Amino acid sequence: MVKCLQERSLCDKIFVSSYSVADEPLTSRDMNESNDLSNGLECVFGNTQAMISYIRSSEKNVCLVAIDFSGLSTNTSDLITFIENHENLKTIITDTLPYKHKVHVFERHSVLENPSLLNAFNCRSKDDSFFICDINKMGV
Repeated sequence: MVKCLQERSLCDKIFVSSYSVADEPLTSRDMNESNDLSNGLECVFGNTQAMISYIRSSEKNVCLVAIDFSGLSTNTSDLITFIENHENLKTIITDTLPYKHKVHVFERHSVLENPSLLNAFNCRSKDDSFFICDINKMGV
């Protein structure tokens, strides 16, 4: 998946969660650094907490890329709050090319005007627990 994010999605920085539940709030993920497996992965810049720090500190607009909707979150209300709280997060892209032949693009302004656009993220049961996402700096 890291290779897909690099080669197919042309991502600059990749962040991987070692373990998280798909509906867990993004800001609560990877709080226990002893479970952080991202250190051993080539081309990975850290876990969810590192991703959040990167988004907060970036002076440029940020595009978040995830493989599948549940690869980011199934908690739409938390995702809306996350977007509201990170002004430089301008775009979220979900890559479903391998099985649906589609890439979904969610622009910040559109989501804030119409939060129901994120209903596609409400796609799995509470028992699913996979997460991987990436940040790709946008030239603005």
